[in-house]
Amino acid sequence: MALLDTADLAFGAPKRAGERARPALTSDFHGRYYETSKNGRLIIASTTPLGLAIPIYTGTAPRVAILNPEGSGVNVNLLSISCQRASGTTVEFAAGLFMAAATAVATGAFVTAFPGALNVARDTTRNGILGRGEAPRALYAISGTVTATAWAAGDHFYSLFHSYAGIGTSTGDGTPWTHDFDGKVLIPPGTFVALAASVASVALYATTLVAEEIDI
Repeated sequence: MALLDTADLAFGAPKRAGERARPALTSDFHGRYYETSKNGRLIIASTTPLGLAIPIYTGTAPRVAILNPEGSGVNVNLLSISCQRASGTTVEFAAGLFMAAATAVATGAFVTAFPGALNVARDTTRNGILGRGEAPRALYAISGTVTATAWAAGDHFYSLFHSYAGIGTSTGDGTPWTHDFDGKVLIPPGTFVALAASVASVALYATTLVAEEIDI
């Protein structure tokens, strides 16, 4: 909910000289992302409820990732990410997003395998209009079948969550991690972004990425 100047709302009429702003309360009638969903631009990518491990950033097998290939014709605007520990004993780590330029999926490239590229089937995603809407033009990995060059610490660009050590029971770590990007991360064509951690862990996390694909 926000305060807007009603003098600027009335058919675009400007304020008169010396006139004070007249604040008005406004709200999203259907919800913040309703219009994005209604227009078929919202993409939901979720792992199975059994989850996947969040790999160490120096590994070569990212599991939850987005690859916006050259020529996609869209920018991918990250909306939110949520993670819920499904099983396994945790270690202490910091999780965040890492990025790299990725103009192609090919032998010798930064990304050598990704669902939806090189005759590999796409991972299943959902449109915000469930059962309808357009297929995504970017590629989303939620099955753990990515192969890429190891990250460097400098590839980290966005911190997200912290995991505590030794949590291995259902009552010890039941609160999901959820983050709203609020428009701060835009993935243009030729860019690869993945979730990774500071150290390796065997704990599995059910993870959901929500993104908006915007025509360039």
